[in-house]
Amino acid sequence: MAVRWLFRAQSPREQSALVEGDRELVLERAYAIARVAGGALAMVVAPAFGVSFVVVVLMVTCTVAGPGLLHIWLWRRTKTPAGRDRVRWLAVADDCMCAIFALAVFARDPMWSITLVVPLLIFVEMIRAGAPGAIIAAIAISVAHVVLTDIRHTLYGINTDPTALLFQLGLYALTLLLAVGIFRELHALQAMRAELFGPLIAAQDRFGDGVLIRKGDRFVFVGDAMRRITGYDPKDLETLRSMLSLVVPSDREAIAERLKLPGPDRFETRLLHKAGREVPVEIVRAEVRTSSDHRVVAVVRDITERRAIAESLEFSALHDQLTGLPNRLSVTRAMDEAIAAKRGPCAVIVMHLEHFRDVRETFGHRAGDELLRHVAERVRSGLRSMDVLGHDGGGVFTIVLLGADATVAEQVARNVRGLFATPFDVVGRPLLSSADFGIAASPLHGADATTLLRCAEIAASHAARIGRGVAVYDPSQDKGRAERLELLADLRDLLQHHELGVAFQPCIDIRSGATRGFEALARWDHPRRGAILPSAFIPLAEYSGLIKPLTEYMLGRSLEECRSWHEAGFALDVAVNVSIRNLADPEFPDLVARWLTMYEVPAERLVLEVTESLVMADVEEYVRTLTHLRRVGVRVALDDFGSGYSSLTQLYRLPVTQAKIDRGFIDRLATPDGESVIRATVDIAHALGLETVAEGVSSTAVLARLRDLGCDLAQGFGIGQPMPPREVLPWIKAHARGNLRLVEGTA
Repeated sequence: MAVRWLFRAQSPREQSALVEGDRELVLERAYAIARVAGGALAMVVAPAFGVSFVVVVLMVTCTVAGPGLLHIWLWRRTKTPAGRDRVRWLAVADDCMCAIFALAVFARDPMWSITLVVPLLIFVEMIRAGAPGAIIAAIAISVAHVVLTDIRHTLYGINTDPTALLFQLGLYALTLLLAVGIFRELHALQAMRAELFGPLIAAQDRFGDGVLIRKGDRFVFVGDAMRRITGYDPKDLETLRSMLSLVVPSDREAIAERLKLPGPDRFETRLLHKAGREVPVEIVRAEVRTSSDHRVVAVVRDITERRAIAESLEFSALHDQLTGLPNRLSVTRAMDEAIAAKRGPCAVIVMHLEHFRDVRETFGHRAGDELLRHVAERVRSGLRSMDVLGHDGGGVFTIVLLGADATVAEQVARNVRGLFATPFDVVGRPLLSSADFGIAASPLHGADATTLLRCAEIAASHAARIGRGVAVYDPSQDKGRAERLELLADLRDLLQHHELGVAFQPCIDIRSGATRGFEALARWDHPRRGAILPSAFIPLAEYSGLIKPLTEYMLGRSLEECRSWHEAGFALDVAVNVSIRNLADPEFPDLVARWLTMYEVPAERLVLEVTESLVMADVEEYVRTLTHLRRVGVRVALDDFGSGYSSLTQLYRLPVTQAKIDRGFIDRLATPDGESVIRATVDIAHALGLETVAEGVSSTAVLARLRDLGCDLAQGFGIGQPMPPREVLPWIKAHARGNLRLVEGTA
């Protein structure tokens, strides 16, 4: 029965228990089998040594097979280290007793014990309890051997030669030394292996990566990190035939197919935690094959945090951080999906908050942000649950109405507009706001989200222009927009290839008639559209941001021509118009200084013209840049002087050197009121220490009257038309003696 119990078929759980994780139990089973086999051998050979068969059977059962089965039972029930230590030393004592019994059985021929029992005992105790166990066994068996010498002499009349006895005891000691030496080498190899692979496994566990090693149909190693990932003890996981039982049911079939592949492989799935929640993991799997072994190594990494970060980033990429609403990208996706699904019509409303920028500039960014949140909450309350409300940034919101046409969308827009009748509570004060709504619908106005949003934007701008508040897109609202975009693209190419034309208009000293300088004017001769006026493309450049490269191009061309005039012996000024966008750039003065150095033009010969009304809109913003330019040595002219609403205090603060009188005043010079205005303008400019320049002079009579009023300089078609660079020097030479006579001749 004992042999049958030892060799009986085990359940999968029992088989999985006999793994490398519980080597002692495996060894104890082997020792028990060896005990039974030794006991059977003793029963066979005992009669030949004169020992009663019944006595042998009783002794084998009580001292060999019985204790072996007892050890197995104790090892199974004992799991704590202290408990197994007690069982281990009990087994050592029992093994020594069994060996002594074997010596007694084979007392007539001690060579049996010397060649079989004693070496086996020492090696077994060395494996079971280390060197102390082997030493105890060697001492016990040596003492027993000496005692049994007298027993052999008494029972069998066999005398043992002392030399032979010492030789036999020496063999026991040699066996002990050999066992200790062998196991020291094995221990060194195991320590080296642990030193090499232990840190790797420990690091994987510390990093949170669970390591699994599978051999055949069982796991031979389960890292401790699996406890943190799954909530199960590694010992429990070792009993699993496959990790598929921990995979969520929806992924099991797909993962099972992947596991059939040879690998290496990397995939993501979700494991079922012991607490019932799902844990997203990344699994890296590879097969390790040798000539005699085949194992599968897998590293399981918990990616809960990584998934959370990815979801957060995805939410941030698709939602506005201030209001939490979907952004333009998310709204565009929703519209495209609805259109592609063909679930009926789809309408979009673009809503522009009026005066939102004024709210921010007056009450601060906090007030603007609070207003946006209140608007989002109020508008959301007026929509259906299936409608999508998005925030494009700033004061722009988007409403997507699924299953609605333009008529329904227009009614919804008017209802939402009615929600603005109640003031918003912003930073503790009631604030009234309003909005303009533009509407476009599919398929009437477009078959994709991009087209519909563009049409709705155009309709919203049209609604703001006409003051109606709500407008449905009409193609007539888009007239000229495509042409402007094409013109903008052509202007960008023109600047990139440095093909923009430059013309120079002369400016003379009214008193002497001498040429003082030239104003640089941009000219564009389009290959298909012909000459395009600066009033058409300069605002386009301002709107698109191309004004900065345009100004730099004009500055470079003007300084290059000015140097050629100086090299020809004419020390003349050159005036270049600059935008407020240039003045808003703190690096612009340094750029001007570098260009002056590059073209070797004296700084006082460059006049930068700025528009009075634009500069006065934000004096604090631009006065620093103008002051820096004056330090460089450049002169500054205030263009369209008198056309704005500047105070004398503001004018006094501006570091300018010239005032260019607006041509509108020059045209009214023939009237009494016009003359009075010009006289007052000239007097104010002179009082501020500014040199006056009259623009738009068309005749000698106007020029003479300006001279009487005290104006300093003049330019206009009556003095000279804008001319290409190649005609400037001939014009200068032709008028070297003064051009008052020329003006009189052309009047």
